Amino acid sequence: MTLKEIPAHRRISIRLAKIGVGVAFVLGLFLGAVQVWLDYAKEKSVIAENIEHTLRVAKHSAVPAAWRMDEKLSRGIVQGLLDHAFIVKAEIISDLGDVLAKAQIESPQSSTLWLTQLITQPHSIHRIVLSDKTDSEKGYGEIIITINRDTAFQGFYNRSFFVLISGLIRNIILAIVLVFVFYFVLTRPLIDLIEGFRRIDPHKPDRTSLPSPTNMAKDELGLLASTLRSYLVVSGEHLKERSRVETALQESESYIKQINVELEKRVRDRTAQLAAANKELESFAYTVSHDLRSPLRAISGFSDILYSDCSDKLNSDEKGYLKNIQDCSTEMSDLIDGLLTLSRSTLGTSSQDVIDVSTIANEIMNSHRLVDTERLVTWDIMKNISVTGDYRLIKTLLDNLIGNAWKYTSKKQNAHIEFGVTKNGEETIYFVRDNGAGFNMDYAKQLFLPFKRLHNVSEFEGTGIGLATVQRIVHRHGGRIWAEAEVDKGATFFFTLENGYDIAENN
Repeated sequence: MTLKEIPAHRRISIRLAKIGVGVAFVLGLFLGAVQVWLDYAKEKSVIAENIEHTLRVAKHSAVPAAWRMDEKLSRGIVQGLLDHAFIVKAEIISDLGDVLAKAQIESPQSSTLWLTQLITQPHSIHRIVLSDKTDSEKGYGEIIITINRDTAFQGFYNRSFFVLISGLIRNIILAIVLVFVFYFVLTRPLIDLIEGFRRIDPHKPDRTSLPSPTNMAKDELGLLASTLRSYLVVSGEHLKERSRVETALQESESYIKQINVELEKRVRDRTAQLAAANKELESFAYTVSHDLRSPLRAISGFSDILYSDCSDKLNSDEKGYLKNIQDCSTEMSDLIDGLLTLSRSTLGTSSQDVIDVSTIANEIMNSHRLVDTERLVTWDIMKNISVTGDYRLIKTLLDNLIGNAWKYTSKKQNAHIEFGVTKNGEETIYFVRDNGAGFNMDYAKQLFLPFKRLHNVSEFEGTGIGLATVQRIVHRHGGRIWAEAEVDKGATFFFTLENGYDIAENN
């Protein structure tokens, strides 16, 4: 593209002129608006004072007419009021309700009526009680005056129109002047500089001289020319350096290929090690599930037999020992179940199904109510909440969170549990809230560690594995989990899922 092919509207002088005029127009419009607003405030105050003065004079003149019920004097007063440009109707009424005088003129047609309607009421009606100064509560009647505010504001409209039109003309003149100024001061020197730059040999840039713009050796264009000359020298050196770099790159490509081969081998080895570790973990889970349960069942079974067959031969301490054995067996079985659930939360493949978690939450709450029939618990489950994930893991997640809420509200008479969804920008956040025992937020970092408990076992039973399992399930679904709580005021557990859905529709 040559300089002659550049459209006029793309020339720098024209574009700078547009920017200058645009800035001047916006600034002029803003200053004009400020001037109009100040003029409006002043005009509004003046009009209000004129109306107030006219009303006082009208009242002073109409009191004698109303007191004597003089219709002739009343007509003279209302006719005189219509001499004011902004009064379109006036009438005097006696204290008996008789109209002593009434006069009215048609409001003139005005093209600025819409503007008056925008900033104020076009007409205002003023009712003044005519009374004696010595007895303000004793009225002789009233005078009613209708003001045409559109007529009152005509002077303000004329001034505002002049301010806006003069600003527009000033901007047009400024645009024409700026076009010529920018062309001769900036565009023409740039053209000379570009022409010299076009003559440069790209293969030998450091052997081409670049002239400085006329009379601009010490301004920005002169600086640009000197910078370009320095650039040409550096470019020549870079061309030589580039050839050396290309040679070095070719030599390094073979080395990079060798590194990639070694890296792929390390990835395969690490994958094999991870698969072996997962297999060992699965073997451990199998051992826990089968090998540890058999002796536990034997201990529990034999202790039951011993208690039932020999209870009459045992004293109270011995019976207590047997009861402790049975309780410990049950606790150990629960601990094994928790460990298995914890290991399954990170093992195996997971499906990606659309899950109605509102229905699951209601089923879990109903199952707790059927088991613990003596408790009175209210709950609020938000409807139509769906997520995408593994059904088994999501159900385990909700079972642990809602189970915790049920457990830690056991000492509350008005226990309440809530499950719902909230939004933080584009992120969907699910929560389980209760008004139970709560906890100290200073220990919140221990919540999701296995076997870490914030409450004594004597207060609330449990294995300390449930929340660790919940955290692993959330992480496996690409989310995060955190909690907020206050001692004796309940706790709220929040979690997100990578493929969480919005609420479909709450009925």
